[in-house]
Amino acid sequence: MTPELVLEILEELQRQGGAIKDSILYQILKKRYNLSPREFNRILMILELRRLIYVETIKKGEKLIQLYSKL
Repeated sequence: MTPELVLEILEELQRQGGAIKDSILYQILKKRYNLSPREFNRILMILELRRLIYVETIKKGEKLIQLYSKL
């Protein structure tokens, strides 16, 4: 996990109004970085533990990622 990748995730969330589906965010990041789904989920978990984002399950296999300050 690089600081640039974390910054990119947070900036993309801000551009999207503070919330985005995980599949959409993954596709955006996959274009710019060599990122596996496993690594993507690991980064999301770390950011959630640091209280930078909140990950909510919408339905099976679909999550909504929100900036913590927008809750």
